Amino acid sequence: MSDILNIREAQKSDALGLLVLMDQWGYPQTSESMKKLLDAYASGDKHVFVAEKDGHMVGLIAIVMYDMFFRVGAKRCRIEGLVTHTEFRRQGIGKALIQKAESVAKKHGCSVIDLTSGARRSQEGTHVFYRALGYANDGDRAKVYVHKYL
Repeated sequence: MSDILNIREAQKSDALGLLVLMDQWGYPQTSESMKKLLDAYASGDKHVFVAEKDGHMVGLIAIVMYDMFFRVGAKRCRIEGLVTHTEFRRQGIGKALIQKAESVAKKHGCSVIDLTSGARRSQEGTHVFYRALGYANDGDRAKVYVHKYL
């Protein structure tokens, strides 16, 4: 088995190969819905990157970049999703995908990158992983994340 990890922009033709990752992440898709997601993230300030190892898709990260309303000229990057195949975890794949997202965000002029990670992910070590990469919990800064389904 090779140690070479290739990270590249996802293509519509990757849809079938990404279904296992989406299922492991807890967001199962059909081949058609995955193609639609990849189409939606294929331009401008939206990107999906895949990690490949030995011909297998072993991870993905989806990001969106946008202007901040309250700070003229400032941009923010949001990590919409990150997943590493269960059989390939703890091999630096997630870290490499985060580094790719950060690099792209910097090139696009983003001054901050953020994400939301569910409480259930804490048991998997996900929150420790993010902290080790320099991500801080907004809750520690007296912020509250709220949402409403429409």
